[in-house]
Amino acid sequence: MREACGWTLSILSLSRWEWFKLRRRWMPWILLAILVAFPQIGLFGSYFIYRGDISGDALGGEVTYAIAITDVDGQPVNLELTCDNIYEWQPESLESLPPETRIMVLESVQDFERQCSGEDESGLLESESREFFVMPASIANGLSAASFIGIIVGIVLAASMIGTEYSWGTLRTSLVSGVARRRFLASKVLTLLAVAAGGLLVTSVLLAATSLLFTSLVRHVGGDWMEGEWTTAFILFGKVFYGLAPYLMLAVFLSVLTSSTGVGTSLAMGYYMVEAIVTGILTGLFDWFEPVANFMLGPNVSAWVSHDDVVQVTLGVRADGDLGATHYFLVILAYTVALCAAAFWRFERRDVAGAKGD
Repeated sequence: MREACGWTLSILSLSRWEWFKLRRRWMPWILLAILVAFPQIGLFGSYFIYRGDISGDALGGEVTYAIAITDVDGQPVNLELTCDNIYEWQPESLESLPPETRIMVLESVQDFERQCSGEDESGLLESESREFFVMPASIANGLSAASFIGIIVGIVLAASMIGTEYSWGTLRTSLVSGVARRRFLASKVLTLLAVAAGGLLVTSVLLAATSLLFTSLVRHVGGDWMEGEWTTAFILFGKVFYGLAPYLMLAVFLSVLTSSTGVGTSLAMGYYMVEAIVTGILTGLFDWFEPVANFMLGPNVSAWVSHDDVVQVTLGVRADGDLGATHYFLVILAYTVALCAAAFWRFERRDVAGAKGD
């Protein structure tokens, strides 16, 4: 028990040092910016689409309600209201109109006022695009987008964390100083997983902040600050992180195998892209390949992070939906454990040379 505690404390201490080194580099922060920015694109797009739906002008910033009437003298009377100024409008401005016309206009204005206050969301004030920037749907959809870009930036980060130790020659220095190989790599993996979870958390927080901003700008056209099930957002967070883990381990293994950041990144990224393309083509051409795809990494990750209420941003085909979440969970777990074990096995048996300058 004491030995296990000492081993754990040693790994945590090394992980703390890994984080100290990592945060002083530019690459992790650039990758975090990419991870955060990608889901925000959909959020901004849905907001401006919604403004266009309800006002006819995506950049106008006002929900305009216009009435054009001709009075008894043949002169046009134009009435333009917005949700911001409707409460300042005075009905006396319609006194010159015939009684029947004045009653019709007042009823129309009252309908528009109910829409502005949220009592009535009918007509142009309804828009499906609104669902994508109001929490918690905005967070769930944003995390789905993060699952796609997260695999790419995760591969780059994982390969960089491992490969630079070989190229700079710091790995040999660390091992010579007495750090056990297994503990050294374990601290790398632990730091990598913590950074990945932190990146998804930062992405979620910024999605929430942007959602609150956009919702406050259009709240006067109906709806509430938060609509939907929050459980979906929390479930997506866990699923995206779990689906990211095997690709991180793949990059770690290939970087250990090749002792190179560039080669490890290229091979891991190549596998991710080629697998998606090949499975899509072969599944469409041959019926016998579908059972094979059900046990490949990419299709299971795509199926694992899918959700009925979320717009999916995935690459390649999905595994058979009838297999169930338990199947996807176990296949992803098998790949994660196998790749992690292979990385540790190779790392402990590989000779470490000096700086390679890669």
